[in-house]
Order: sequence, then structure tokens, then C-alpha cells
Amino acid sequence: MCRQHLLLFLATLIPLLSGCVSIASTPSLSVLDATQNLPVSFHGNVVSYRAESSQLTGRSAAVIVELFTKSSLHDIAVAVLALNPAVSVTPVACKFKVLRPPHVAHATRPPYPLPAVPLCTFVVTAPSPGRYPMTLQIRDSGGSDLLKPMNVVVVIKGEKP
Repeated sequence: MCRQHLLLFLATLIPLLSGCVSIASTPSLSVLDATQNLPVSFHGNVVSYRAESSQLTGRSAAVIVELFTKSSLHDIAVAVLALNPAVSVTPVACKFKVLRPPHVAHATRPPYPLPAVPLCTFVVTAPSPGRYPMTLQIRDSGGSDLLKPMNVVVVIKGEKP
């Protein structure tokens, strides 16, 4: 009975949120238990990432993932998977043949190079405003997780009146 009261309480808080809000949790927690707002960062021994989201339209949001590595990695794939079949996420995956650590080659005159940070941008499109659970995965060429998959919730607020 207490869980039903908690769900009702959380449902009344959702309309108070403004814009696109994303919430992250560990995979062992349910979506409604998630409390950490994006942007979220996760640091592993091999690769690290930062993920954030922003509202695009009343029915869509962008999820942006930045990758960081300390050594060169081959055939890395980043995916944002929707748990709701009515939600579309494009592209299906963002693949890097070679992922290298950021490096600046020093120049004596312009143009001065900037470090290249690999970015993946996913567009999440939903049939209506709401809370949509997703799973963020970063895998190697063999399909093994380089980092523990992260559960995130993308909240699409809808059109402003």
C-alpha cells in the first residue's frame, strides 16, 4: 500500500517539472527510484562518459553523450535504448572505428587546433509528453559492456502554452 502512495505522490510532482529533465539511476533501482539529474558522468578504467539531454520539440529531446578515454580503443559503440516500444531513438547506435584520448597538436600560428571530444547525439521522439525510461550502453567490438549500463529517464514536457 505504501508503494501506491509513493507512486501517486510522484505522479503529482511530474506536472511541476519544467522543460526536459533527465534522471539517472543504477540498473538495480526502478525508474521511479531514480534521483540523480543529468548531466551525469561515469568514470571507468577504460572509458568515461558524460551524458545530458535537452528538449527539442514538444515530443522530442536530444540525448548527448561525450566519451573520454586514456588510450586508443577500437570499434566502440554507444547506444541509447528505449524501454517503451512507442518511443523512437535515432540513430540506433553511434560507432567509432578508433576512439583516441583528446590531444592538442600545438601550432605556431592559426588555426589553433582544439582537442576533439567524441560526441554522440541521439534524438528521442515520443508519441506524447511524459517520462520515458532508457538504457545507455557503451560496448566494445565483441558486444561486451565497457561500462555498466546506466538507466536514465528522459522527461518530455510538451509544448508550452
